[in-house]
Amino acid sequence: MHTPLPSIILELQKALTPHKIYLVGGAVRNRLQNKPWPEDLDLATTATPDLTIKAMKALSLRPNTRGQSFGVISTKAPNHTIEIATLRQETYTPGSRYPKVTFITDLKQDSHRRDFTINAIYLEIHTTGQTTPHDFHNGIEDLKNKKVRFIGNKEERLKQDPTRQQRYEKFVKELENTKEKSGATEGN
Repeated sequence: MHTPLPSIILELQKALTPHKIYLVGGAVRNRLQNKPWPEDLDLATTATPDLTIKAMKALSLRPNTRGQSFGVISTKAPNHTIEIATLRQETYTPGSRYPKVTFITDLKQDSHRRDFTINAIYLEIHTTGQTTPHDFHNGIEDLKNKKVRFIGNKEERLKQDPTRQQRYEKFVKELENTKEKSGATEGN
């Protein structure tokens, strides 16, 4: 049985209506593994950063706009740090890990910019508190099988952002620890 969504997520969903919001990243991995909600909650939305800022202010949250040029607005709420990213397409210039960003509304297209299949699972938040998963890269299956796979060409993804190798190793280690705690062995 899943614990209910944090109330701040439902409040943000209502404040951003008619735009959609989706949980993504660690919160989704935790949800799918029946773990508690993490302190950090990552969301994706079809709303522009300006609309996200307006919604946060309407809820008396203080938006941090440091990442606004990348479509990312963050805030602190009771029990959670929240980062909301507008769906986007990224274009990398050789030698720079900072992409040129174009805002989009297509969830599948946004998923292609994510690093790993287990990070590209979206849970659409409905006003009822129900969620609908969107998994374009078989991330749910990879999570069940304790696999970490890059989306797209691994070498190309590492050229775009060398810190992805560290993230890859971190996720492999986390999933290995989950395997050990559950008593699973290689080949299961």
